[in-house]
Amino acid sequence: MSDNSPKAATARVKPGVIVASAAGLLLLTVVIVAVGVRPVASAIGRIGFEGFVLFMLAWVTVVITLGLAWFTAAPGLPVSRSVSFIWGRFVREGASDILPFSQIGGLLIGCRAVIARGVSEPLVYASTLVDMTAELAAQVLYSLGGVAALVVTRLGTDGSRPVLWGSAGGVLLMIAASGAFLFIQRRGVGWIGGLMSRWAPSAVARADTLKQALDDIYRRPARMILAVALHCAGWIGSSSGSWFGLQLMDVHAPLWAVLAAESLMYVLRSAGFMIPAALGVQEGAYVLMGPLFGLPAADMLALSLVKRGRDIVLGAPVLIAWQALEAAAAARRLRATP
Repeated sequence: MSDNSPKAATARVKPGVIVASAAGLLLLTVVIVAVGVRPVASAIGRIGFEGFVLFMLAWVTVVITLGLAWFTAAPGLPVSRSVSFIWGRFVREGASDILPFSQIGGLLIGCRAVIARGVSEPLVYASTLVDMTAELAAQVLYSLGGVAALVVTRLGTDGSRPVLWGSAGGVLLMIAASGAFLFIQRRGVGWIGGLMSRWAPSAVARADTLKQALDDIYRRPARMILAVALHCAGWIGSSSGSWFGLQLMDVHAPLWAVLAAESLMYVLRSAGFMIPAALGVQEGAYVLMGPLFGLPAADMLALSLVKRGRDIVLGAPVLIAWQALEAAAAARRLRATP
């Protein structure tokens, strides 16, 4: 029986992840020192306990929306099963934000959480691939809005052109990645199964089953469109939550400015996907993008750190509950073993 606890998982963390985490911590420290500890701490203090609770509740609604988008990509299940995918999305977010993994590690843990609730493995993995495609497509649309806002409102101001070209290049890379990812799903699964046939026949069976599940999903384009729409709502909801957080800090920024800054921040954040939780990358992107839209760097950095706190407060209980469920399932399997 394998040990799937966070402690055991941490023991298996590769040296590259440790180096990436150290680099992220160093970058975070540099950003905080450059902006100034005192103004950032002052901004964080203004949100208050009640404000922080409201800020967390706003994020809960976003994660539920993302879980529903994942469920939408899994056809043939009753509506009651949506709870499993919402739970899986909460576990995925907690693992990605707290445990020393890249985003891929969080994805796999989220899948495991859904499979443990009785959803078939091929459908979970196939729907995850489709959901990732829908999320990336929604991010492209969301980021294009940010690029358009930058062109209309800030083109020609100091520092705007490098950011514009960098953001536009990032969006183009996301479009290319979306196309390549979709192509691999449609064609590559079968090729991978063929290559594996010489060494692991069972892998071929799993690849064939996964391909059948993917084909079944893509025969329902309406579901894909709905998943993209839900992810668009998730991106907008996430940025609206950030705007709400700034309001709680007494930073009365226009909603459109926060939406635009966050859309471009996530383009830069995507470049740091190998660093666990994009540590430091997210903060640097906030500090870079905020002032372009009239948002003070200290307040944007404070917002990022409040988000980190929110992720820990919400994610830790989820991971503890996930581990309790894993332990209970392992105990049942042990009792059932002759």
